[in-house]
Amino acid sequence: MPVTCPHRTTALVEAILLLQLIEEGRYSGSKQLGRLVGSGESCRYDHGMPGPTVGMRIAGANLLGAVLGAAVSLILDMAADAGQRECRGSPSLCIGTGPVVGLAVGAALVVLGCLVGFAVLGIRPLIVSVPSGFALLLFTTWAYLSSVPGGRLHPLFAYAACTALFLGLLALIVTPGLRVVGVVVLAGAVVAVLLSGRAIHVAVQQNDEERALARLRVPLLAPDIAGYRLDSAYPAGDSLVLNLKNPDKRHWGAPGAIELLISPVPPGFAPPTTCLAVQPGPAINGNDGDAACQKAGPNRWKRSDDDAIQLIERRGDVLVVVGAWAEAMSLTDLGEVIDSLRPTTPAMLRAAVRASRQSSFAAIQASVTPFGLGPWR
Repeated sequence: MPVTCPHRTTALVEAILLLQLIEEGRYSGSKQLGRLVGSGESCRYDHGMPGPTVGMRIAGANLLGAVLGAAVSLILDMAADAGQRECRGSPSLCIGTGPVVGLAVGAALVVLGCLVGFAVLGIRPLIVSVPSGFALLLFTTWAYLSSVPGGRLHPLFAYAACTALFLGLLALIVTPGLRVVGVVVLAGAVVAVLLSGRAIHVAVQQNDEERALARLRVPLLAPDIAGYRLDSAYPAGDSLVLNLKNPDKRHWGAPGAIELLISPVPPGFAPPTTCLAVQPGPAINGNDGDAACQKAGPNRWKRSDDDAIQLIERRGDVLVVVGAWAEAMSLTDLGEVIDSLRPTTPAMLRAAVRASRQSSFAAIQASVTPFGLGPWR
């Protein structure tokens, strides 16, 4: 009985067969492709290849996406931390080799994972599915980083869920009879990510960041200085780091920037000989750039060079360190910053940061003049 296949003559099936033959090293000319189409082998490719069932293929792609997403998140985290250690104390813009190596290792892992995983799951032809999987994960990473304050793939479980979703949709697209559904769902997911991904993730990360702030053992304090906004508030080890910026000075290395560190008193703290092992920015790089400091009042010490100045205050078992650019702030100004510190909560810190960023974005909108037609509204 002749083999009947309603799709055996479609250009799509012939292209898939051609790519599969090339991949397997069996292609010897158009005549062979014609024989395969006429014999019904196209049905084998277009109506369920032997191997995993549809459900197994999609579930396997979901699992593969989750594993790759978690691995990439961890790799990029380690790479970013390595870059920060490498650039610590650098007076100029520094990226380091860590992030570059992390990106290369992450990309190689994704390609290898897609190649092996898709081969096992029967998501073929690999010459099409592997680049498609890589492109989807690249898009997912870009969209996620665009939506995440801080530039990290956090929380890990949320990023892994996104990569699992998109690789599952790729498996759906290559499944006969479900291709149209897969394409429609993928398009809808892309639109949803672009339109609402940021709002969803900000809510998720906000809870995570508030829990991290609540776990700190140092008191949560926030300054109230006229003309300055709280640009960021985050834990760094056992310390609370606050960054304040003057919105009127937006250029790189703006003199209006202030960094405040609230930390447990480090071992060996013995002013004026030894004041600080880890310092906030701007860094002290010259003159008194070592750990030494000078008396500046009761339980207060200062450290400075030609560019930056820091004021240190001990409050029991806690050190409060504030640093700024010397051309914009004086020792008296830094004292006022410390004196203005008041108790706060994780929710209030996050709310102040969010309000500051919204205000900055509104200012950017008001200053943009597309096509010379005036401010963007």
